Amino acid sequence: MFDCYNAIPLPIVLLSDEGMILHVNLMAEKHVGLKSSDISNMSNHTLFHPSQFTVDDCPVCHAIDNAHALIELEIEDKHKKSVTKYSINSVMIDAKEYIVQMCTDVTQAHKNVLQIQKLQEHSRLALNGHNAGTWEWNFLDDSIYYSPEWKEMLGFKRDQNVDDTIHTWEACVHPDEREKVLKSLEVALEKKQEKVESIHRLKHNDGHWIWVLDRGIVTYDERGKPLRMIGMDTDITNQKLEQDKFEERGKILDNSRNEIYIFDAESLQFLYLNQGAKNNIGYSCEELTQLTPVDIKPEMTAEKFQDILKPVITNKQEHVAFSTVHQRKDGTNYYVDVYLQGTIYQEKKAYVAIILDVTERVKTEKKLTAQRKLLHHKAHHHTLTGLPNRLLFTEILEESMKKALEQKTLLALFFIDLDKFKMINDQYGHGVGDDVLKIVALRLKGVIRQRDTAAHISGDEFVIIMQDFHTKDNASVLANKILKTLRKPIRVDSYAFSLSGSIGISFYSEDVKETHILLKQADLAMYQAKNSGRDTFRYFNQDTIENYSI
Repeated sequence: MFDCYNAIPLPIVLLSDEGMILHVNLMAEKHVGLKSSDISNMSNHTLFHPSQFTVDDCPVCHAIDNAHALIELEIEDKHKKSVTKYSINSVMIDAKEYIVQMCTDVTQAHKNVLQIQKLQEHSRLALNGHNAGTWEWNFLDDSIYYSPEWKEMLGFKRDQNVDDTIHTWEACVHPDEREKVLKSLEVALEKKQEKVESIHRLKHNDGHWIWVLDRGIVTYDERGKPLRMIGMDTDITNQKLEQDKFEERGKILDNSRNEIYIFDAESLQFLYLNQGAKNNIGYSCEELTQLTPVDIKPEMTAEKFQDILKPVITNKQEHVAFSTVHQRKDGTNYYVDVYLQGTIYQEKKAYVAIILDVTERVKTEKKLTAQRKLLHHKAHHHTLTGLPNRLLFTEILEESMKKALEQKTLLALFFIDLDKFKMINDQYGHGVGDDVLKIVALRLKGVIRQRDTAAHISGDEFVIIMQDFHTKDNASVLANKILKTLRKPIRVDSYAFSLSGSIGISFYSEDVKETHILLKQADLAMYQAKNSGRDTFRYFNQDTIENYSI
């Protein structure tokens, strides 16, 4: 029991019912830099509690004095600039009741914020059974949609009507955290940030508090005004309140939902695992004693695992933390975060590993990544033809102009307007016109090179960025190809159309500093092509353009 107790990589203090220190484990000795024999009967408050508190106003001392159990209490030591999580419980040892205090340094955890990926607008995750709920805040009318899962997470009925304003959320947020959360949101909107996140408490409908990870994505209009924020609240109470009701020192962490393993430093064979590990990995204690950590990690070798342990073996680091995949006895894989450090177990050098199953988090992040890609594509491509829209076209043109300037290569911009396309919409309807535009888009993509770009910037207007070519005659060749492919008959349903196009071409030079100038030049040249009878192309020439103005 004592070996297991000392192997636990967290400071643990055994107290009398008067609050005096009776015994500490090895990590507690290391925490204060004293031996257990020197610590006995010393002040628990002086050694382990935040330095800005006196005994009279220390919340941990109050819990001990009043025999109150603390499931989890995080307190910042303002002088040391650290955050410690305390758990207080009573245990029976040899028919006598004692108090156990566990201290966890969570300073780094407060600094490490999970990266959130963008949520696709107008979509909500199916989150039944995931202890999470979505919401959507419309800044235009200041209304908020709360999903059934969000209501259920807070103890409401899924179909219960709630006030669809910010007041519903404000009423749920813990008073101690409400101002801080609102202030962080205000700052994020002022800075035009897309990502907003916080960790705070929400009041459950039955009166207790739950911890949530609140993550949202804000969309803005072209002027930077916020339009909508879509987010997800995830119940992280279990992670925040992980603790055990101890019966004796050797079983303090045995019932933890996290997996805890101890394995030999030389052979790597497992020496101990807690109940959480047994439940998740599927092996019995007897089976695991014949295995090593390498055996539960797909594609892992002893050499690779030694490389992971190397910082601890060489004393360069006290612990290592990494993410990986574990394999259960039944062959199924699951994602985990691993915290691993050296220890002494049964008088031998060993390692203790604390494992957190993060499978659901990884699945959610993959969904968010896919949605982010979809949202990015929709924001940068024309909804009808799938070609880059004006926004993406401008970005590509800016990069192409920089490249042409740096590499001293030619760049041409083609402005293409379909001749008399309005007649098709007027006579046959916009549905037929849309199908014609789709066919034109495919044909334009078919005549350009892979390194060139075709974009659909509005209505029946297309542009092509031609870069990295040798002479202006190459631009003429492409222009003629475009005119030829536009003349080919187009069939939509039972209709057949003959189209043509007017093309204006401008060339990038060092005198043209802005993308809109190059676009305007091509536009003016296109109108000159129309005035010349359509179904042709013209180069931009300032001397031949009347009333030229940019």
